[in-house]
Amino acid sequence: MYRRLLWGAALLLLISLIACLPRLLFVPWISQELEEFVASELRAESIAVDLPGSGWALLLGYIPKVEVQIGQGDVSGFPVTEAHLSAEGLRFHPWALFREQEFYYGGAQFLQISARVTAESLSEYFREQVPEVGNLVAEAEGGQLRIGGTVEVLGVLWNIGLSGTIQVKDRSVLAFVPVALQLEQAFAPPALVELLQEYFRIEVDLDRFPFPIRIVRAEVEGGGITLVVEEVLE
Repeated sequence: MYRRLLWGAALLLLISLIACLPRLLFVPWISQELEEFVASELRAESIAVDLPGSGWALLLGYIPKVEVQIGQGDVSGFPVTEAHLSAEGLRFHPWALFREQEFYYGGAQFLQISARVTAESLSEYFREQVPEVGNLVAEAEGGQLRIGGTVEVLGVLWNIGLSGTIQVKDRSVLAFVPVALQLEQAFAPPALVELLQEYFRIEVDLDRFPFPIRIVRAEVEGGGITLVVEEVLE
């Protein structure tokens, strides 16, 4: 009787170890490889991966659900202050991971990235895109972006205020569209208006992921821009 109890306890312990093995061994390893993959794709400074409920399916290259928190990255040079990636039914190539130590994305049943871009990040972005405008500061309020700065035209330094909106073009292109110009001076020469229209005709294609995407939401709100993109299932 005592021996049977020992065998039963040993069998129970073995089953528990087998059940816990993916969580103890595979989850940390695959989480780290996935972190490196996302960090490389988004050039992110911080990544946190959560694989809830993952088990032996990992050995087959299948992740039932994954959540990824992303901090300070960019896509095609466009800043991403913070983002959250959520995916279900994510597939990867396990043998490539085992042999080459590289994470190769193989698709998902659903994948969505919700991103936040603050006014501070937008200011830095516009300064890089439009170096001709000095002291440039971007603000996001009232559903519009407002850009202030100075620009020199015909030897005169102009203090400008430009308001604009963001639009989605061609499924994955985010465009800044100027709608109003304000000046401290009463008269704006045509050369200044043309220059500003040229300077701020800015578009960025966010389709730089290892899968096709579409922008499903792009709004100016809460002191920044909110973006939501999804993988296009083909």
